[in-house]
Amino acid sequence: MPSGGSNPSLSAMKIWWIRVNPKLAVRDMTMVIWKAKSKIFITIFIFFIVTTGLCGYGCKSDRISEINKDELIKMNLEGIRIEAITMAPVILLKEEEGERYLTIWIGLSEAYSIALQMAETQYIRPLTHDLIVTILNDLGAGIEYIVIKDIENDVFYADFYLRGNRNKLTAIDCRPSDAIAIAVRLDCEIYVEPHVLDEVGIEIKTPEEEFKEL
Repeated sequence: MPSGGSNPSLSAMKIWWIRVNPKLAVRDMTMVIWKAKSKIFITIFIFFIVTTGLCGYGCKSDRISEINKDELIKMNLEGIRIEAITMAPVILLKEEEGERYLTIWIGLSEAYSIALQMAETQYIRPLTHDLIVTILNDLGAGIEYIVIKDIENDVFYADFYLRGNRNKLTAIDCRPSDAIAIAVRLDCEIYVEPHVLDEVGIEIKTPEEEFKEL
């Protein structure tokens, strides 16, 4: 199951509620974080993308003009859930002006990062997404919003829209889990392309019956 972008069959989906509890998160996920030593390479890679994009040295991201947000659907982050069968973390997004939800399966380390930020709790040392935000701030850049743009073979695709110190807007391809982990730190708006929500969005009339609090 790909981290940050998979969406198993929704027909048999049963998700449990997980309370955002820093102590619980530390207890259950600290070992996962320490084992994920490859995160340093992700940090270096993103640092390279951001710096080359800002300086104009052949960044593969797309320089664009302002997008029309009226053509997108604004989403609110409801929290992190645990899928009952696989016990995998799930991001739950709800459309702001509707009843549809979007569920995105993510990795434990990304779930931990998002949960800590939602609880306004800092880890003893900066996590990868904290470091990315620090780099952006030091370079005079900022992320204005993120867009979940597509789903293909049960894998979600997203862009975060970076405005550099030259005031140019750049769309950078990324995993939704990383985009949302950064967005919660910068209080960025989250959008989804309508065709994505039409394809995999679900309606939950009574969330208290669909989700169980741990």
